[in-house]
Amino acid sequence: MAAGLSSRMESFKPLMEINGFPMIQMTVQSLKNAGIEDICVVTGKRSFDVARIVEGLGADTVNNDNYRETDMFESVKIGIKHTAAGSDALLLLPGDMPLVSPKTIKQIISGGKKNDHVVYPSYRGKRGHPPLIKDVCYDTVVNYNGEGGLREALCGLKGSNVHVDDAAVVSDADMKAEFDVVCKTARERRGISMCICEELYEEAALPEHIRNHCRAVAGLSRLMAQRLIMNGYFLDTELCASGGALHDITKLDEPHEQSGACFLRDRGYEALARIVEAHTGFKNDTEPEFDEKTIVSLADKLIKDTKPVTVRQRYDPVLKSISEDAELRAAVMRNVKIFNVLAERFQRITGIAPEKLA
Repeated sequence: MAAGLSSRMESFKPLMEINGFPMIQMTVQSLKNAGIEDICVVTGKRSFDVARIVEGLGADTVNNDNYRETDMFESVKIGIKHTAAGSDALLLLPGDMPLVSPKTIKQIISGGKKNDHVVYPSYRGKRGHPPLIKDVCYDTVVNYNGEGGLREALCGLKGSNVHVDDAAVVSDADMKAEFDVVCKTARERRGISMCICEELYEEAALPEHIRNHCRAVAGLSRLMAQRLIMNGYFLDTELCASGGALHDITKLDEPHEQSGACFLRDRGYEALARIVEAHTGFKNDTEPEFDEKTIVSLADKLIKDTKPVTVRQRYDPVLKSISEDAELRAAVMRNVKIFNVLAERFQRITGIAPEKLA
């Protein structure tokens, strides 16, 4: 729902920027990160501008023509009418709640009881968004004309809470102070736009050939994340992309991974810092799960300069150059083994070798 006037905010909320993205883009991307593709955004004020952004992400739009006279519940009704056909459940998410994590959405979809009509995320005892509403409830919601809006429309329906460790389900951005909190949280936990990455390149005085490598790794990281999401994974696509874009942000320093992490932490980008400090390899033989750190680390090994390569093609020259150093060679071989296993597992899951995506 993104049809409101944003009357309590200094600016029009859906287009206010968070980490270099319009807020509504980040909200839609949060749903896509959870594997949800059938997304409808209810527009109103500045409908053309909002539609241009979200349709670029593959979302559908429907307009609330009476957005000046109606509240969010009217947008809920319009959205349900527009998307209900053929669906067995819907998630309802206000456009000013952009930070709900994909793992939380997974919990909501898979949680609750079999006979529940509504499943609510609950954070520290407080119900939040997005609730999952089953198809048996659609008519009840659409036909409700009493007081209290959506809350009262759902009140008599059988529902349960799924407890989540995600404050974003109860954190909207109606006021400037709330928006500032959302921005700070997004800076710490989420990915950033490529425009901001380019600004950081300038700050770090990064040479152009390293920038080009980082851009190529960013592109492959994004594509790998998207493929895994299509196959049931829950990942932050933009965190993967910007992590790839910034993994060598201080490449000329030694050790560059620690230096890069400090560079990003100094600017408040904690999640990106954790990716950068871990991108060079693994400290033990345990095969890691596919998360944002693993994706960026593998993507980096599959791009030499700006060209896609296999793990073997990337590491063969390295192994030859350290043939006399048994200890170092053993450490590199351990990482080669893990990266090969990850590349093979990616291909089994998605049906394509990761380097072929580049």
